[in-house]
Amino acid sequence: MTRRALSAVFVVMVISVVAAPRVASAQVTLGQTASAPMSQPLDVMLFPVEIGALSSHVGLQFGFARATLTGLRGTADLNVMNLGLQAQYAFADIVEVGINLPFLVHGWTSFGAGAADTELGNIRLDVKVKLLGSSRGMFALSAFANTTLPTTSGDIQRDFVLLQAGLAATGNIGPATFGAALGTFALIGGGNTDIVLFNADIFGAARLHRMFGVQVAMQIGVPIEPSGGEVALSVMPAVQFFPIDNLHIDAGARIAITDTGKLYTTGGRAALVVAAAYNF
Repeated sequence: MTRRALSAVFVVMVISVVAAPRVASAQVTLGQTASAPMSQPLDVMLFPVEIGALSSHVGLQFGFARATLTGLRGTADLNVMNLGLQAQYAFADIVEVGINLPFLVHGWTSFGAGAADTELGNIRLDVKVKLLGSSRGMFALSAFANTTLPTTSGDIQRDFVLLQAGLAATGNIGPATFGAALGTFALIGGGNTDIVLFNADIFGAARLHRMFGVQVAMQIGVPIEPSGGEVALSVMPAVQFFPIDNLHIDAGARIAITDTGKLYTTGGRAALVVAAAYNF
């Protein structure tokens, strides 16, 4: 082959390599993007699951819970339905403030007539301060403090103060979000013995499709005061639907595995929650 022919072949090879269609290599995207809002734990009102990331959203929630109570007239089921507003806002990914306002709470028991009541629920105020990382990045660490106030307008054994504080972390890998938290709960009043718990949250979620996501959380409460009590274990599975990118409709349950009627196991043996929220 002549030198001119070799040169022509070389030029053709170079052009072929440069002009060939590029094949994207498979890779794992770390962190989230603004076009794919990360999953937030479904809020079950009484004992929220915390993660380290900050976010902004506003929405409505409907919940139902049942607990077993023992009183002078024997054992009965306490049923509670509530409709509430939940909103939170993150300032420059530094501080998040939130409110949970159950503005309509209806409770009744199987004791019979006269055992029903409708009222304003207990308001919960939340504050979270990011300490490290980025809420949209691979990792975020935050300190949080939540306070539930006895703002009930009636009496369904909810005249208590609930304090929650601790540290929470979040990790993002592509469409998946993982979180964990360590802290304490203190339940004061409500006609019950004051309770202090060491609390641990574990959370995992994945945006499986543009319009669909799943999540599951586990919450563990170890009694500090009174000591020697039963460890509380709750599992919370949920599904999320995204009709549009920033609007999600959630449905989930809180199942108190070790519930024996104690309030700190979530105020109920089981709680069902349906919520709709808009992220911004």
